[in-house]
Parts: sequence; C-alpha cells; structure tokens
Amino acid sequence: MSKVLILPGDGIGQEIVEQALKVINFLNENNELNMALVHGLIGGTAYDDTGSPLPQATLDAAATPLPNLSTNSISPLTVTSWTEMDYGKTQLCQTR
Repeated sequence: MSKVLILPGDGIGQEIVEQALKVINFLNENNELNMALVHGLIGGTAYDDTGSPLPQATLDAAATPLPNLSTNSISPLTVTSWTEMDYGKTQLCQTR
C-alpha cells in the first residue's frame, strides 16, 4: 500500500488539492491502487490551528517515507493575519 502525505497549504492550494484528491480517490476506487492518504497542516492554516506554520505532527508524518502532494509555496505575506509571524524562529526555515 502506498501512502501519500496531503498538505494543501494556503490559498489556492486547498482548491487544487481538493481536485487532486478527487482523482486519487477515483483511481483508488476503480484501479485498486490502495493509496492511504495522510493529511497534514502547513503554512498559515497550520499557524491558525496550532500556532506553528510547520507543526510537529506534519514533521512526523513527513519523516516517514511517503510521496508528498503539496501545493504550498508558503507565502503568507499576502495574508495580513500572518505578516507579524517571526519566521526566523520557526522550524519552517529549516525546510527551505
């Protein structure tokens, strides 16, 4: 069984991943691909929910060898509620 880490991120990434999931689900159902989907948070959405743009749960999920479906470019500067976030002190910088 393949596992895929789903990280929709922010903005349009959520819409793109939603459509990609329709394709993955169709392929799973009609071609017996048996892909297990593991969902995670990243970026501004993760910050709103957990206080971190890259929560430990996402790091843990990413540490397991899985394919990754992510559209997140992590550019929260366009969203005013995230402009004050200090990225220099987060684990997010370690991923770049």
